Amino acid sequence: MSNNHQSPHCLEQPHQAGDCTTFAGGQVSYLAPMPLPTGQPAQDYAHAVGEINDTYLTFGVGLPQVFGWQLSLGLIFTGCILIVMFFFHCSLLF
Repeated sequence: MSNNHQSPHCLEQPHQAGDCTTFAGGQVSYLAPMPLPTGQPAQDYAHAVGEINDTYLTFGVGLPQVFGWQLSLGLIFTGCILIVMFFFHCSLLF
């Protein structure tokens, strides 16, 4: 068996900040290597950072709060509309 497989993100190749690599499930955007020191602690107000270590930062993971609310409210309203349509249809039969 061959050990000659390539990473889908081409991580073995050096990239510069601003480079973008696309793959079948999305896109990898390469950010600046090191942030500028400000003396302030890091804050993730949007809860967008999934994992961080000395090598990489996983950004934009998890279910966004806005999409979660849209999904839950959409399911509730769609269910209510379907129930009303069902009872209206049943009342026309009798």
